[in-house]
Amino acid sequence: MARRRITESLLIIEAVVIIGFLYWFSLESRANAFLRTWMLQNFPPGLVLLDEKTVLAVTGGILGTILVWLSTFQRGGQRRVRRVAGGLRAWLPGLGVQKMVMLVISGIGVMLLGLGGVRGSISLVLAGMGLIFWGGLFFPRNQSSHSRGTDRTALASTNKMLTTLLSQFNLEREPIYAARGFESGEVRASLVVILDSPRGSTSSISGEDPLSRVNFLPPPGEELLLSFEKRLGVDFSTVSPASLPGLLKRAVMEEFRLAEDFDYVSTGPIHRFRIFNCQYADVCREVSSTSHLASRIGCPFCSMVICALVKASARPASLESSVISAHGTVMEVTVRFLDDRERLQLMPILATGRN
Repeated sequence: MARRRITESLLIIEAVVIIGFLYWFSLESRANAFLRTWMLQNFPPGLVLLDEKTVLAVTGGILGTILVWLSTFQRGGQRRVRRVAGGLRAWLPGLGVQKMVMLVISGIGVMLLGLGGVRGSISLVLAGMGLIFWGGLFFPRNQSSHSRGTDRTALASTNKMLTTLLSQFNLEREPIYAARGFESGEVRASLVVILDSPRGSTSSISGEDPLSRVNFLPPPGEELLLSFEKRLGVDFSTVSPASLPGLLKRAVMEEFRLAEDFDYVSTGPIHRFRIFNCQYADVCREVSSTSHLASRIGCPFCSMVICALVKASARPASLESSVISAHGTVMEVTVRFLDDRERLQLMPILATGRN
């Protein structure tokens, strides 16, 4: 939060300085006949840039950008900005809004910097450098250290391998996620697989089934979940379900920078998460397209979201769907908590499970 406030202060100061220099140079050009003559002979576009209407337009653009930025990150204006951003992305799917803003602001800065170099004006050079710096703040950040160290192909392959293995058995029901407590006091989220009987299997010599009917498997999102908890300094099993979405949003957008936006809506037992420009979108699409079983287990990111939910609420849940938009810009994850009847039916079954 402190870093965000510092950034906001720098942006406002930069804007005030740039607008001040721009107005001063515009007034100087109107009062100085020699400067107008020089610009007419050496840089005619400069007269257009310093025209009163142009200066007002640039000032409005800078102030408007600041207001949008502040309303987005401080006053909950994400939905309004997202509707505009969604239209722009549909028109130019390969160019994000942040990058377009950066290009426009930095382009003006380069023009002022060049004009200052030709004119020998320190004011224009400083204004140009300020605009370039300010535009650079909107440049998409580098991928997080966790994302850089993650092999997406390996993640997808691991999910496929798990799905292939489970497909060899008759499942009593689709896999679910549940939280388990240990004697040490630790709470873990597990992928619960309930089997009927292995296909074509025979009883062992001792007369016991080679596999337990209920098995608790490490979920695909376990590593990502532990990374989130470590970075945030919290155990999700100790936080309230109401505060969990805010923690996930902070981890996804600020700490790990895995997405540009993170939205959450709940209706009864249904919880929907919308993630914009998520770095796991391609992996999620590949995993979901493998099979119906794979879509119910989820990619590492979807699995992480469910694991966090079941740890915070201590209630079992299932992944209902994970939908990726055509351009991969929007990722919607739907999770459903099991109702009381389902939980009562599962309690004696889960008690017999093993790792």
